[in-house]
Amino acid sequence: MLIAPGKVSFMPENLPSYIDVKNAKTNNYDLFAEEMTKQNANVVDIRKYFLKIKSTSKYPLFPKCGTHWSGYGLTLVADTLFKYIENKSGMDLVNFHLEQGNSTDENLRFTDDDIGKGMNLLWDIPSWEMYYPNVIFEKDETKKKPDILTIGDSFNQSFWGFYPYFSELFGSNSQFWYYNKIVSWPDSLVEKYIDTEKLDIVKETESRNIILIVTTEHNIVNFGFGYIDKLYSIYSGTISAQEEKIKLYENNIKNDPKWLESVRKKALEKNITLDEMIHMDAIWMVENETK
Repeated sequence: MLIAPGKVSFMPENLPSYIDVKNAKTNNYDLFAEEMTKQNANVVDIRKYFLKIKSTSKYPLFPKCGTHWSGYGLTLVADTLFKYIENKSGMDLVNFHLEQGNSTDENLRFTDDDIGKGMNLLWDIPSWEMYYPNVIFEKDETKKKPDILTIGDSFNQSFWGFYPYFSELFGSNSQFWYYNKIVSWPDSLVEKYIDTEKLDIVKETESRNIILIVTTEHNIVNFGFGYIDKLYSIYSGTISAQEEKIKLYENNIKNDPKWLESVRKKALEKNITLDEMIHMDAIWMVENETK
């Protein structure tokens, strides 16, 4: 699990004076960070890390007119995160290193001016000098790239938007589920608009080597975006894997016009409701999918 920092807590000195930051009460981040430490969870707390290095960083960790961490900040995140994954899993990921890049206050990359562009101003707000190091991925054909399934918010997109970390480090069966709603990476799957509700969550989870959940601190209130809760209900027996598969097929039938129409005809023939027929067909699919 990775906790991404919010820009508000990273630079509260830029908030309006009427917002009392010093006397702020305990928030979701404080409680989650404390509890995950107690539970010895596998968590990389980038919020804590960024605040620690804020005063000593050579380059901006957040851009002036962007809401996500900067391209340079991402390189620090990647170095920390992927070393942590190697240490915890024992996997040997593809090595990468940084080489001299370039500094610029124009033609900012990816999300380094996302809010600035969204303001639709006649004249752009002058940017800070942003630094983009060159990331060099070492080629080693002997290394087997593990597959990763990552669930999270928009901060996750930085791992391919600024630099191709995901595609260089992980296997072809890797995916990113945006807010646990839709498959948003790799690019080859984006146009297919794959709804994650239509996928077998147990099969998708167990077919990957690494599960990475990325949540910005203001999204901690919905940590995992339903993925954790759904998976826990299955593994704990609250909902059986079979019941979950039945729901999955029911959803697939309802979202497939041709399939739904054929089920509708069968419902008329049997003189039962459409919902009853959908449920019966879903049960039949589950019982016969491995036969």
